[in-house]
Amino acid sequence: PPVPEPYIADGTHNPADTGNGYGESFNSYVSRIVAYPSGNQYLALGNFSTFNGRPSPGIVRLIDSSSAPNKPIDYSFKGHFNLSFGFPKQAAITPNLKIVVCGDFSSYASESVNQLIRLLPDGRLDNVFQSNIGTGPGGGEILDLKVDPSGNIYLAGSFTSFNGLPRNGLAKLDSTGQLDASFAGFAGPSGGTINSIELIGGDLLVGGSFSGFNGNPSYPNFAVLSSEFGSLNTSAPPILPVSGSVISIRKTTLPSQISFIAINAFGDYEIRLVNITTSSTISSVSINSLLPSGAVIKDFFPESAGVLLAGNFSQFSAGGVGVSASGVVRLTWTGSPVAGFNTGLGANGEIRCIAPSNSSGFYFIGGEFSRFNNLFRGAAAKLNGTTGATAALSRGTGANGGPIYCSLVMPDNKIIMGGDFGYFNWNLRNGITRVNSDGTNDPTFNPGSGIVGTVHCLALQADGKILVGGKFSSFNGGFRNGIVRLLSNGSADPIFSSPLQLMDTVFAIAVQANGKILVGGSFTDYDGIIAGRIIRLNPDGSVDAGFLTNSGSGFNRTVRAISIFKDAVNRDSLIFVGGDFSTYKTGSIRRNLVVLDTTGNSLSSGTGINPGGRIQSLAVDSINRQLYAGGLFNIPYNGNTHLNIARLNFDLSADTSFKPLNGVDGEVFSIFKENGKRPIFLGGKMGISKAGGNTR
Repeated sequence: PPVPEPYIADGTHNPADTGNGYGESFNSYVSRIVAYPSGNQYLALGNFSTFNGRPSPGIVRLIDSSSAPNKPIDYSFKGHFNLSFGFPKQAAITPNLKIVVCGDFSSYASESVNQLIRLLPDGRLDNVFQSNIGTGPGGGEILDLKVDPSGNIYLAGSFTSFNGLPRNGLAKLDSTGQLDASFAGFAGPSGGTINSIELIGGDLLVGGSFSGFNGNPSYPNFAVLSSEFGSLNTSAPPILPVSGSVISIRKTTLPSQISFIAINAFGDYEIRLVNITTSSTISSVSINSLLPSGAVIKDFFPESAGVLLAGNFSQFSAGGVGVSASGVVRLTWTGSPVAGFNTGLGANGEIRCIAPSNSSGFYFIGGEFSRFNNLFRGAAAKLNGTTGATAALSRGTGANGGPIYCSLVMPDNKIIMGGDFGYFNWNLRNGITRVNSDGTNDPTFNPGSGIVGTVHCLALQADGKILVGGKFSSFNGGFRNGIVRLLSNGSADPIFSSPLQLMDTVFAIAVQANGKILVGGSFTDYDGIIAGRIIRLNPDGSVDAGFLTNSGSGFNRTVRAISIFKDAVNRDSLIFVGGDFSTYKTGSIRRNLVVLDTTGNSLSSGTGINPGGRIQSLAVDSINRQLYAGGLFNIPYNGNTHLNIARLNFDLSADTSFKPLNGVDGEVFSIFKENGKRPIFLGGKMGISKAGGNTR
């Protein structure tokens, strides 16, 4: 018998890909972004456990620097929350660059804590501070905190005590963590909670849901206190009326101005710009009529000409007409949309926080979203405050933001890959990229803004043009429905007809020697023509009526792979089709794999291989007359198990000389096998190739 071939993963291909790229940026939501005073670093806090695949539970320090755009992580920072015991929600940077953090957590770096910690600049716990704060808050939560230029720390929330001493929702600590005894003796908020605080000059601004402050009913929901003692600043009249609970207070660029957002009992939001010196309202905008029912505002940032709003909403009203604005919108102080600010499809989830960037006119946004305007962003992004466009905070190695579903090796050994990723090796490549033979990016291939959707299959024509199929609606801004043909430089071929109507997904494309194109997928309608999940196109993209007749009712379920065997003179001889199906044409049992002649008639005599899963990919080695199959299956034979990868003879029996050890530990979406040569390229949703144990 033939000697088994020990196929193992090639560790020299794209060695920069350490396996951490899949799942770019944050793997869960970001609740707060805090900028350092220097402006070139910032902290992200939230319920995430990794950033760009690197363990960063709850907190990570990132770098906002044009000198290192592809390496945003500060590896010297060692933050580590035990997310099983809560996560951080707010932070402030002290003058000596220590970090004060509050949240609902009770553990940090295996140490028991209570809602409040101070970290050394490298992320280690400041044990002196922890000792001085004692038992910390009691009877409620810390909801906000601020640090003044002397390092004093102001805490606000729903707590009723701190380190065992009475403190009604407001406390002041000195720079060592000791309670400031002079900041006490006042009643604090009446019958409610402080949600937000801000420092401006010698004043401490408090906002929340309360009927009065320090026993004075003239200060509902908002009050100005002495930052030294906590007493009411009565030198100016109270800011009235504040009829709703104040959610958040923000400074503006002018020293005497602040802005706050409030919501009343009816769910109506008001944003107000206030002069603290005169207690006068400069501008206000009521936004409840501008947002759809059920919209929630999570954060805002005031500008001189208006305000940025972030939250959970899909549109706002402009002149009585609903305009798309998913998650973020920029308004003037009269409530009108700012011209030129266009977020496109916006965020596909909730935006929870906004923070100004070091770059003028730019902001960091974070929340519970993975895409912004259908570009992968992974829960955080850098927002252009003028145009509404975003950039990713990170671009990891390999494919980031989603899996690779298909790959294709060119005659010059360059490799095209398609899938659901946003970046590849730090370059924007939505859904499709081409790399050199060593795995580095090919700068001569430029797909522009790429695919809006997902690429599932690729095929190369004899003239070097590239066919791309999947579930998408456009390519580089132009309409392309499910299938597009690209020129070798990555631009769309204008003479190829993309179907106007394609109700489902293209999973497979194969090109015959005569230039005709086989297309398979989950569709039953192709541009108004009934098709049983397989169809053949002429070279210009029009439908080949002859194959349509022979294939009849086609397959009963999805076609996921098509591969063609060509004989010694490059004539089409056999067409292999794989997928989820169990019947073809007249209802004959043909499980998962079938062989057709070039006219569409079945040549299979058996019932198929029935791998107990699905076949996602096929590759034919015409010289060795071998068929490679990949997907999600388990085929046992001759005492060996072939997990998700197998080699078959042309009669669809298993080739027992093929022994890739234990296979791969995830679904194989793409296979490339060069005729007569030994290397096999695999792409898919897998972390370890068990054939050699290399992370990929």
